[in-house]
Amino acid sequence: MLFKNVEYTKYEKNKLQELYENLKKLNSKNKGILLPLWWDDSESIRFLQASEFNIKKTITTITSQINWTDSFYPFQLTDNIKLILNSGLMYMCGRDKNFRPIIIVKASKISYLVE
Repeated sequence: MLFKNVEYTKYEKNKLQELYENLKKLNSKNKGILLPLWWDDSESIRFLQASEFNIKKTITTITSQINWTDSFYPFQLTDNIKLILNSGLMYMCGRDKNFRPIIIVKASKISYLVE
């Protein structure tokens, strides 16, 4: 499904407005969530659609996602991770015809990292 750079239906626009109003009410009571700066309508539409446009379920799902993201990111670059990234074990080499990244993994480099 495409969510960016598309015209939303009237129903989707109404549900977006309803979602944002509910989030605003929850935030005014200090019971809500703050959406990240990078969050836009396309993210909200994805969650609304996944929750069958049920506002309460959407808020629960968004809250869960944001809590997970906050606990998992940002990654900490340890010395071991830097060693792997700088070893040449894997690297990105463009994209395929469907714009997926092509990642090259050189198995011969694994023994270099294990020693």
